[in-house]
Amino acid sequence: MDRLVCGICTEELGSDKDVCCLPCGHVKHTACLREWCKLQNDQREKKCPNCGGNAKCVNFRKLFFDKEPNLETKAPEVSQEPSVQSGTVTNDANKQDLEKCKSELEAAHKRADRLEQSNRLLETMLHNSETELRRTSEKNREQAQELSEAQAKIRDLEAKLSESDLGQVIVLLKEKVGKLENGEIARLKSLHDAAKEELEIVQRRRQNLTERVLKLSEEVKKLSSENAKFKQELNDSQERLAASEKRNADANKERETMAERKRNCQVKMILFKRKLFEDINRFVGEMSREIEEPKAESGTLPNLTRSALVEIPPVLKKRTLNQEFGSKDGSAKKVKPNESVEEIYLS
Repeated sequence: MDRLVCGICTEELGSDKDVCCLPCGHVKHTACLREWCKLQNDQREKKCPNCGGNAKCVNFRKLFFDKEPNLETKAPEVSQEPSVQSGTVTNDANKQDLEKCKSELEAAHKRADRLEQSNRLLETMLHNSETELRRTSEKNREQAQELSEAQAKIRDLEAKLSESDLGQVIVLLKEKVGKLENGEIARLKSLHDAAKEELEIVQRRRQNLTERVLKLSEEVKKLSSENAKFKQELNDSQERLAASEKRNADANKERETMAERKRNCQVKMILFKRKLFEDINRFVGEMSREIEEPKAESGTLPNLTRSALVEIPPVLKKRTLNQEFGSKDGSAKKVKPNESVEEIYLS
């Protein structure tokens, strides 16, 4: 939220300062407003420095503020994340810093605008003071001319009057002229001193405002450079994040390829074992027949049973490809959900 400042001194309206409100609604420091009325003591109606409305010194209304209690804040906890998540966290932090710099830059621009407005107001006050000073000087010249004309008339009257009345008239005229001179000179001197003091105050305020405007301009330049730096860091973070995501995608693709190769190797191994056991059984059967033929001729038959043959282990008969290499869908070799190794081989 923007700060509340006084339109005369451009300082902040804090809760610990004496502030008042004019009938038009503008809020000022009480001391600044009284000083403003003193500088305009020759005007019948006081004017508000902001809107120009009538502001009488007796219509001030004092304002009171309640202070807000201090709030304790805790720093958020930051946890360590993997490479991709850490890049995302850095990116979010850079975005927050960028938004903070933007808000500070906007606040600096607003302060500069307020200072420029106050500077224009003080320039207007200075122009009015100079105009009033010229008007006062013109009045002084007119009154001096009237005084010289009155003195010339007095000299003419002194020449015309007789010596008997001359002394009395001269004394009366001198007393009157003395009173006029003393009162008018004192009034003009007070007006001149007040205008001179007001001019000095306005010049000092104008110098202070110029220095503050220069300082704010430097701050704006500094914030602009920091803003550009944060933008560059944000772009770098986005590039690193994109590269990290690409590496992760390549790694996932490579893992899928290796898994498919593993499934293919397991299928080949199972088929090889199945074929090996069948070849052994066929060889044993042939050997059994060769042994049975000569024994039959001699009249004695060997007691060859099915147990003499090498049987396929039940594990290879019953086990399915899905159980062998852990695939749930069997998409690598288009295997049916419960198809055994023996059925695959025979097909």
